[in-house]
Amino acid sequence: MAGVEPEPGDRRARPLRAAATFHTARGGAGSRSQFAAVATRTGEELVAAQLAQRRFATQLIQVFAGAALFLAAFGLHGVIAYSVKQRTREIGVRVALGATASRVMALVLGQAARLGIAGVVFGLAGALLVARLMATMFFGVSATDPWILGGSALLLVAVVGLATFGAARRASKIEAAVALRSD
Repeated sequence: MAGVEPEPGDRRARPLRAAATFHTARGGAGSRSQFAAVATRTGEELVAAQLAQRRFATQLIQVFAGAALFLAAFGLHGVIAYSVKQRTREIGVRVALGATASRVMALVLGQAARLGIAGVVFGLAGALLVARLMATMFFGVSATDPWILGGSALLLVAVVGLATFGAARRASKIEAAVALRSD
């Protein structure tokens, strides 16, 4: 069919007119070759195009989850540091009565651990409640996968420990005489 021009009323010419045509000048003066423009894509490209929106949504959720984890750690550090500041006098009395630095540190870390464990319990309960809604966002894992939930809980407990370690260290260095004189 190359080199043959279809007649204007020919029904077979409709697909040729609908397709994009390319004219080449290599064939000499007055010759035209017609090629139908067909978009070809590999299977991997088709799958990637189908999953692009979901991948973007998943990456966006990961970014916001990371930001939320950072803000939660920063906020928890602030709450524990404020609690230590408020309890300076009490900690000073404990030190004056013979509490060791490790004992004071354990007191502050214990308070943070209780907050962290309560957060993990409520977070896991919330995750299990919304698991059915989130099931479409996960690829290859269940929304109630115990390894994922356990890993998330362990990560949050580690963040609690790291966020409160600085405040606990400062509390363990409080001197009794200075703490009892402060208002």
